[in-house]
Amino acid sequence: MHYTARAFLFGGIFNIIIGIVSTAVGWFLGIFAVIVGIIELVNAYQYWPVPPRKTSNPTYLPVLEMISAVGGSLWLVFIGYANRKRLNSPEVKAYFLALQGGQPLVAGSAASIAAAVATGIPMVTVKKCPSCGNSIPLDAKICQFCRQSFSDEEIGTAKKQLEADLAQKQAEALETRRIKRGKSLRVIGAIMAVIGVLVLALFLAVQLSPTSSTADNSEGFIGAIFLCPTPLILLGAGLFAWGFFSLRKMKEEKEKQKPVQTLGV
Repeated sequence: MHYTARAFLFGGIFNIIIGIVSTAVGWFLGIFAVIVGIIELVNAYQYWPVPPRKTSNPTYLPVLEMISAVGGSLWLVFIGYANRKRLNSPEVKAYFLALQGGQPLVAGSAASIAAAVATGIPMVTVKKCPSCGNSIPLDAKICQFCRQSFSDEEIGTAKKQLEADLAQKQAEALETRRIKRGKSLRVIGAIMAVIGVLVLALFLAVQLSPTSSTADNSEGFIGAIFLCPTPLILLGAGLFAWGFFSLRKMKEEKEKQKPVQTLGV
């Protein structure tokens, strides 16, 4: 997905530059923009090949782009909004859905892929001949290699099996994506909260030092605390809790789906 890779490549470079400049002039939260930029460059590397190395839709990254505006540039809000709108489009969602379902990327536009997925028509149109093992068209009644014939009932069974396999692959891919998202939220939330705590500790150390000229200004001091690191700490804690409880919920759902074993008397 070249659009995804390009968006995160340029966004990552822009974030790192803005973060370094903001940090250099004394705005400590600029380091958060640098961290988001590094995350974007890593994801750009993973989504650049065709097919990409990752099959999940990275809709969480535009959110980080918008949040990283606290690092020094409000333009990141518009960049993150534009990227999120694009990644939530039906075409991009269908693209990743096809990857997660193990469907090959056929020639054509993203719109054709979206239409095929939305209508439930499998894009995998080949099957293996049980006689010679070669790939032949799904609707073929005679194998072009060994001349094995197939009845309408066998063709219908092959189609149903194909649809069942794709549905199973998509369900497994969805579960894997939910697990990765939960773990990513925990890690990102923890990093943000730690950075916020460190910035708050540094801010308190500077403000409470004997040489500080603003130590007597209690109202401005309290306001500055809530303006600088506190939102970052709360946001990080919220993301960590979201990831933690989502993983816990998935674990409980798995436990409920396990068959109950009864002991014979």
